[in-house]
Amino acid sequence: MPRPSDIGKLTQKLKARFQEGGVRGVGEAIHRKVNARRLDYLAFSPTRRKHLTLTDPSAVTARESVLHALLAEVAATIPRSYGSHHFSPIPAKIGIVTDLYMYNFYKDVFEEVHYLSPTNYRDVLASHELDAVIYVTCWRGLHSNDWRHNAKTASLLAALGEIAELSHAQGIPFVFQSIEDPVNYEHFLPVARLADHVFTSDSGMIERYQADLGHERVYFGEYGVNPLLNNPIGSQRFTFPCAFFAGSFYPKYPKRAEDMAILFDSVLAAEPWTEPVPQSRELPPRARAATPDVSLTILGGAAGASSDGTVMAPARLIIADRNYGSDGFLFPKRYQPYTISAFSHEPLQQIHKLFAANLSVSSITDSPTMCAMRVYELQACGKLLISNYAQAVAEKFPHVSIVDHETDLSNLFTPEGLRDADRRAQRALTQIMAAKTSYHVVSQLCEKIGLPSAPHRPDTVLVLGRGDIDAVRQDFENQSYPHKLFREDAFQALRELEAGELPQVGYVTVMDSFYSYGRDYLQRRMNAFTYTSATFVTGIIDGEGSASAQAGAPEGTGLPAELRNQPAHEYRQLATNPATTVVSTASQAAITFMAGEDSDYAALGYAVDPYELRIGTRPRFSLSASEGQAK
Repeated sequence: MPRPSDIGKLTQKLKARFQEGGVRGVGEAIHRKVNARRLDYLAFSPTRRKHLTLTDPSAVTARESVLHALLAEVAATIPRSYGSHHFSPIPAKIGIVTDLYMYNFYKDVFEEVHYLSPTNYRDVLASHELDAVIYVTCWRGLHSNDWRHNAKTASLLAALGEIAELSHAQGIPFVFQSIEDPVNYEHFLPVARLADHVFTSDSGMIERYQADLGHERVYFGEYGVNPLLNNPIGSQRFTFPCAFFAGSFYPKYPKRAEDMAILFDSVLAAEPWTEPVPQSRELPPRARAATPDVSLTILGGAAGASSDGTVMAPARLIIADRNYGSDGFLFPKRYQPYTISAFSHEPLQQIHKLFAANLSVSSITDSPTMCAMRVYELQACGKLLISNYAQAVAEKFPHVSIVDHETDLSNLFTPEGLRDADRRAQRALTQIMAAKTSYHVVSQLCEKIGLPSAPHRPDTVLVLGRGDIDAVRQDFENQSYPHKLFREDAFQALRELEAGELPQVGYVTVMDSFYSYGRDYLQRRMNAFTYTSATFVTGIIDGEGSASAQAGAPEGTGLPAELRNQPAHEYRQLATNPATTVVSTASQAAITFMAGEDSDYAALGYAVDPYELRIGTRPRFSLSASEGQAK
């Protein structure tokens, strides 16, 4: 059994290999640099781990450290958002009292966000011309637990009272937002009494607040996601065939613990996968050799055997325990073999993108609107979400998989199951990005308190029909995206656009009858302008690179060989097909590309999933509507 010092050396080798050659380098490092006993050590099953806990506790700690480091290193290779092309920050300066999670939600949606601590709030309010102060219910603050137990600690409650008084003296609203209702309503009510406006994540509590506070300035305040942090960028690079849960175990909530056990046991009961781990769909070239090596065996890969012949079941479940090592909050013993220490909030959003599925457990199950905030965040990352039953989840999010009794999830960890899960995940992503981002949700809050909403580019997409106009118009009218304008005469429409006669148009695309466009085709491309700074959004379709598809493609609809079979949810540098691409009118070069004057458009772009675009099965018609002859 390797010593902890050996594991430290191994971790350094893994880091070096990542820098040299990505995931492939990790696999080679493990295969070539680590002897058989170390391989056993990294990949041992929970049964083997239990034995090691008794014989060599330090080995378990060291193994957890390697797995934690490996996940962090893989996640670090995933690209991030550079900003939103469609939205700009709300032109307001905000002071905020909250914890890390809600600070990260708000930090990019306003022009300025200033954290108020118990020691700095007077200086911040005096030196910045704030437009509002927002208090979000929290058990601790942003730094070193500086607001710990704030609603029940006399000195901290007094500080919040002074913040409210100073806000009123400056003529700005003091806003209370609860994300802890209904369970902790009474706990935070003293702070709510200080506020000018109250928002609650549980709509069922509005009347109670109004009665207790004596005013009607109480509203439903929905969760949302920060699209610059919670997004699907890079989510198709890796799909480790196991389920991931990040959170805590709270013995004082027995129903939550019961629901959690149902989820975990369903995952762990999945049939062993004896096939090799399929390559994560469309990995970057240097990472494509990351198939069944030990780096994936410890992440749920194919079952294998140790050097002593012991069969090792893959780890179907990984739990990042927010209270790892804390007495009183330990997961039950049967789940402890799957636990690792927690990750900080921002890297965690990337780690969620690595797995076939993420798990969420909501403590409140009987509210029409209240559920765990991670229900929103995890749908935004583009991977399947599995949740316990909660009324809000069941009624609001039809694409979340709900497991309310022990269920056979074996199919999830098969190639077919992974594809089905991905389709479901893309539908969930579409719903979240269309209306549940911080730009959408906070704009609704700002409307209630007298602040402006988030500025954005014109929503309307100008769709230029090409080919069989009747067929294209049918696909156009079927689009779920509401802000769209169809023009049959493309050249006239583009002339009007360039002349400034269509000021409400922010984006342009071509729809060609060679293709069949799904209902969410436009919506998914428009969503990407929210979570990236791309000026074009494109994608490929299943079979676009095939000879049969290329043979029937009219000019301008083919895809160059170097761009075929590229992964979804990745940045692109070149658009070549107007009929599969939406461009922003912010770029004159993009409009020229749509007009057919240029064969491609080079800029920062993005590719979404392929599911809403197929090769059309209808007859191919002449580009000239007057000819009326099938070609």
